[in-house]
Amino acid sequence: MRESTLWLIDLIAAVLLAATVLIHIYPFSSLVSGIGLKEAVTVEAVLSRGKSVHYLVTYLIMVTAASYHPFYRLRLMLLEYYGGDEFREKLISAGCLICGLILFVVGLYSTIALYMGW
Repeated sequence: MRESTLWLIDLIAAVLLAATVLIHIYPFSSLVSGIGLKEAVTVEAVLSRGKSVHYLVTYLIMVTAASYHPFYRLRLMLLEYYGGDEFREKLISAGCLICGLILFVVGLYSTIALYMGW
């Protein structure tokens, strides 16, 4: 894929990540949601949010964006610092891809497990 396409995906992921993080922290804001932090972090409240389709979709988008955005930026920084050699660039890209995929799989599993009640 061309670098400009990867960069555009990164920008979209950053916007999605910012939006989903705001949705994620909404229940903890007593000014907006009307419930306090103590009520929002109880086991019952967390489980009820986890079983909501709204939060399932939100968390899946957040996990996807959080798996792509930081590792793409880390890849760019490492390529700028250690780049030049084609083998090192491929090694850095593969390492960031593997780390991002591991984070995605763990996040996907935990989100679906919470929704399904495993």
